[in-house]
Amino acid sequence: DFTDDGNSLLVQRVLSVADSRVYLLDIANGQQRLLAGSEDTPSANRAVVLDRKNEGFYLISNARGLGAELAWQSLLPGSEAQYISGDIPWDVSEFALSPDGRRGAFITNEDGISQLYLLNTRSNRFSLVSNMPPGVLSHLSFNQDNRRLAMTLSTAQTPNDVFVMDAWGKDR
Repeated sequence: DFTDDGNSLLVQRVLSVADSRVYLLDIANGQQRLLAGSEDTPSANRAVVLDRKNEGFYLISNARGLGAELAWQSLLPGSEAQYISGDIPWDVSEFALSPDGRRGAFITNEDGISQLYLLNTRSNRFSLVSNMPPGVLSHLSFNQDNRRLAMTLSTAQTPNDVFVMDAWGKDR
């Protein structure tokens, strides 16, 4: 993901399934600054997207040893991740951010069944979307006006289907 000015790029270095690192690459000089992960304490870190203010980025990380958690981390040197989904004892598998940056959505894998959560990015409070049919969710995507969230849903009755919901939690 590029910063708005195009001068920096969020990049991923995957060394193994248990060791991946996130860097901020300065396009002009080629310098990389480590943001998440380390040689001393390997962890799986997946950069997802820069926030809309280019102040930080969202990532999915198992750095705390508690499974794959959704986190936000500032781009400032020395910053630590702020974990968002720490109260959920399941792995986060995907995250999407709305174009205006005010909302996010993430998926957890709960014993093979996906659960969808909507996130208020200002407060980092999230809520479970409880009326989803049991199945596997993927490919989260907000539309450009920030009002709808699309996803792929695979259930025992529908191998793959597109589901669209109001980004405030109402079905469509």
